[in-house]
Amino acid sequence: WKDAMLTAGFITVSKKRNGWRYREYSDGTCDLWTELSVSNVKITTAVGSLYRSEKITLNNYPFKLTSSSVTAEFAASNGIGALMWPASEKTTDAPPGYYLMQPISSSTGVSGVISVHVHGTYS
Repeated sequence: WKDAMLTAGFITVSKKRNGWRYREYSDGTCDLWTELSVSNVKITTAVGSLYRSEKITLNNYPFKLTSSSVTAEFAASNGIGALMWPASEKTTDAPPGYYLMQPISSSTGVSGVISVHVHGTYS
């Protein structure tokens, strides 16, 4: 588990469900973590001076959130880096979808791991 953000409550639940690891705290807040491995994601759609992949979606949260902040990062495993760009809005049920983007077209594909941390409140 990655370090959780500071919270005023104590851990009441610590589980894994639907691809998410999560902790619920006594003050009504929660932390969720997930990782998604991607392989050979082609980045060929021109967007101005950049290129993007198709939209990458993540699993829904294991429960509904009433508010949240989402932090996401991409770590390349094949030496071809890319930045992440939100492709949709987050909802109470799921984090946003993402595009991988580069300054050059990549038909050979990008591989790596998308890591996501969510801190929020649950109902």
